[in-house]
Amino acid sequence: MTYKDFLATIDGYYQKIGLEKWPAAPSFHDGFPGNFNLSLSEYEFLNQNEDFFNLKKDMVYVKNQPCIRHNDFSHIDNPNGDSYRYLLRFTMAPVGGIVWKKDISLKEKETKKAIFNLLNFLTNECNLDKNKIYIQYLKSDKIKVLTEGKYDFNCQIPNDPNLKYYLDFGIPKNNFIPISNRDGLLALNVYGRPTPWGYRNEIFYDYNGKLLDIATFDSLVFQPILDQQNKIINLKLYPYTLVVGAIGVERLLMILNGFKDINDIDLINEPAVVLRPYTDPRSAKQLVQTLRAIQLIIADGGWYKNLGKRRREKMRDFYKFIQKITENNKIPVEVLGKVLVQVADLEPNLPQLEKAIDDTILEYERHKLRMKYIHSWQEHLDELPKNQLF
Repeated sequence: MTYKDFLATIDGYYQKIGLEKWPAAPSFHDGFPGNFNLSLSEYEFLNQNEDFFNLKKDMVYVKNQPCIRHNDFSHIDNPNGDSYRYLLRFTMAPVGGIVWKKDISLKEKETKKAIFNLLNFLTNECNLDKNKIYIQYLKSDKIKVLTEGKYDFNCQIPNDPNLKYYLDFGIPKNNFIPISNRDGLLALNVYGRPTPWGYRNEIFYDYNGKLLDIATFDSLVFQPILDQQNKIINLKLYPYTLVVGAIGVERLLMILNGFKDINDIDLINEPAVVLRPYTDPRSAKQLVQTLRAIQLIIADGGWYKNLGKRRREKMRDFYKFIQKITENNKIPVEVLGKVLVQVADLEPNLPQLEKAIDDTILEYERHKLRMKYIHSWQEHLDELPKNQLF
């Protein structure tokens, strides 16, 4: 199955469950200062509300959200035995829905619906065996234990109350994995901005003898209480209904195609074919992975001059990695452009990619000038490509 075909399946499911599809958030925004977009809903929530604790109106929607996690770059730069499942840029699709409602009495109903929507997609649309689906859940413990000492106040978090819905769906009782840490408790204070806390279920699939995390379900039920110094000192019940259920699109696509490595999906493999005359298969796929991230950032307006210090540091990591591979293998810049063309062709859901091909090449050429001439690089702008290449 191709990525395009799978997106069509996902969009058809959105229509089936009757949820409105919204545009994806840009790859960088104020929801993640210093980082690129890391997850699903921060952009819309903060655009339409001052914070997470004063909901102006109900928000119920879906979208296909690209994410870029710089922490995952280590799996691209220095692959290891676990790197088979990592992409530097990946897509989350909330087939369970993103549901944020004022009416707290709807919590049970919306939680069950979201979990069933998520599991129905996995079993009915993707034909996964429910007997191979495993649910990781939070086991009751004190906040100090669950957060490994980061928060220390007198509060015992109960066991995850949502396991009954997975059992009702038919997930075997033996397929539940208890944990007592922040993988099961969302205890967030994102860049100094408090957010609701709650339960997270990582959903795994038994694939090729390993448990592969393919989806997640979040139920946010607690609200942090702050002291005068904005330190979190306790929790109370969150007054709204907030649940999110999402899949990792590319990981599921890997399973549906029976691949052993996520780099074998068409999004990575087909652009990598362009590089075969110049480099080995692994380096080709590393290069494609990094170019894909840069291309989206540039497409969303992330020129180097538009980025703050921390985002610039991350972009320099990407550029240096590209430069190392291209110079070691003498890959012409025109070939990089052909890779970017292929990336854009494979992702019509992101039309901005095609428009950013020349700009992505231009930004890379500027990086090379900065590396070569340091502070005087702007005196050598005449060395940049004069005309559009693609």
